Amino acid sequence: MKTILILSYSPLDRDPRVRRQILALKNDYKIVAAGQTPPNISGVDFVSINTKHDYRRLLLRIGSAVIGKSVRKLAASGHLEKAYWGPKHESIYQTVKRDHYDGIIANDVNMLPISIRIAKEKKIKVYFDAHEYPTRQNKKRNQDYKPLIYEWALKKYIQQPAIFTTVCEGLAKEYGAEFGRQPDIILNAPLLESLSPSKIDSGKIHLVHHGIAAPKRKIETLIELMPKLDSRFHLNLYLVDYNKSYLSHLKKLSKGSKKVTFHDPVKTELISKEINKHDIGIYMLNDDSFNMKYALPNKFFEFIQARLAIVIWPSPEMSKIIEAHKLGWVTKDRDIQAMASLLNNLNQQEISDAKSNSHDASKEFSSESSFSQIQNIARMITNDS
Repeated sequence: MKTILILSYSPLDRDPRVRRQILALKNDYKIVAAGQTPPNISGVDFVSINTKHDYRRLLLRIGSAVIGKSVRKLAASGHLEKAYWGPKHESIYQTVKRDHYDGIIANDVNMLPISIRIAKEKKIKVYFDAHEYPTRQNKKRNQDYKPLIYEWALKKYIQQPAIFTTVCEGLAKEYGAEFGRQPDIILNAPLLESLSPSKIDSGKIHLVHHGIAAPKRKIETLIELMPKLDSRFHLNLYLVDYNKSYLSHLKKLSKGSKKVTFHDPVKTELISKEINKHDIGIYMLNDDSFNMKYALPNKFFEFIQARLAIVIWPSPEMSKIIEAHKLGWVTKDRDIQAMASLLNNLNQQEISDAKSNSHDASKEFSSESSFSQIQNIARMITNDS
């Protein structure tokens, strides 16, 4: 059985896209998953690359400090390759290079140079899954050295992986325009769930939103929306405690409201089953970064698997799917009042029809097609005929 290294500097128990790679391949390949936390998937070997307490990284950082060459200073002065190969990435490389692999899956650009370096040494191929668009994750780009390093890495290495993917058409086109190579697309679609649309309670419509509690998500807009909605509507939030002070702030904002309920978050694989009991998945996404503008996130497809109607602020990638399959509604403006007006004018039958359409679309927007794509890619990078 051939061995594939799946490399991602993320918590593998909470990274849906990487977990789907593992699930798609674990029956046909020996999988070595390297990340910050174990994937907790049976039969998969785990290598920790959480370098926060790694002695090798500590020694490298001490050495860098002594000669006055921190990663930030190197990047700011234009020494981007040296900045990348600082303590963290050198430590990860030293950790994962030791074993035998027949192919590598590099997740996100921060793992691409490491993967290419190992692949050249071992004479194997790399599949690069860029996920989103790392050079434009932060509007205040000049205040953050990381996008500069990511841009260097993409310019230097983008042509070298055997195959390259991203999450949606808008990002794929931009990669082609900026870096001269247009990736294939693998959607963030989750496993197909054996569910049916839940019945709508008479006189009560349950909105639901799930995800991490982070200030950039601006979840307070959902709480600010609720007083503008009629008495039928109730908001259910399933928020991962990513930022304790922000989550506390959200709870204070909704204190005393009978229209907002905070639920305990559930494991990734249980999300669609849990939120199936609600009616409308709501996502008021800001477009204050390039990645947000073209977002096509896991939660959108989890709404579909949960057989929910969907309402969103304008978003080109999500809007195309909603409108083509009549899954719900898109406001004309990115405005709280626009969302309130839309929701207040919906009736029970319209919501029920949209939930039924999500049910009809659930197979198309499941991981069945992405599993096949990933399996074909694995055969190609491992020369497995």
